[in-house]
Amino acid sequence: MSDGKTEWLDLKTAKEASPIKAAKYAVANKNSDEPAFRRWVPYTLRKHESIINAVKRRSTKRRKMEKFGLEVPRPIDVRRALRIDEESGSTHWSSAIAKEVKTVIPVLKILDVKDKIPPGFKHIDLMIVLDVKMDLTRKARICARGDQIDTPPSVTYASVVTRESIRIF
Repeated sequence: MSDGKTEWLDLKTAKEASPIKAAKYAVANKNSDEPAFRRWVPYTLRKHESIINAVKRRSTKRRKMEKFGLEVPRPIDVRRALRIDEESGSTHWSSAIAKEVKTVIPVLKILDVKDKIPPGFKHIDLMIVLDVKMDLTRKARICARGDQIDTPPSVTYASVVTRESIRIF
């Protein structure tokens, strides 16, 4: 404990509360050969290692996203979209991005560096989300980064009408 006192826990509670810490503690104190730990500690540490390795493999592997057999660039990767156009000799992605920018730019008020952000507002970044529609046309959408703002203090709820609720009415 943080105040220097010790507290005793039974093995079952320690294993349930924090199995990895309990297994590492058993190894560090050379108790892993005891009957209570003999099978459980190696199994727990192997399982922990396999989970860590699986997460590392997923996070380092940059798989190409495809839809309808066409490569779809990841959000914010506009350079890759333009490279795809260049490689294929087409203008599908660039025209989709240009169309979206043309419709959004008039709505946005571009502030000079000298201008201050109005009170109650917060600067957040924008990102471009790219997709392929069912008719194989390319779609680009400019979206605000919602992860950069705080959750509003009031409860936000958007209900969705289902087919079942319409049948009931």
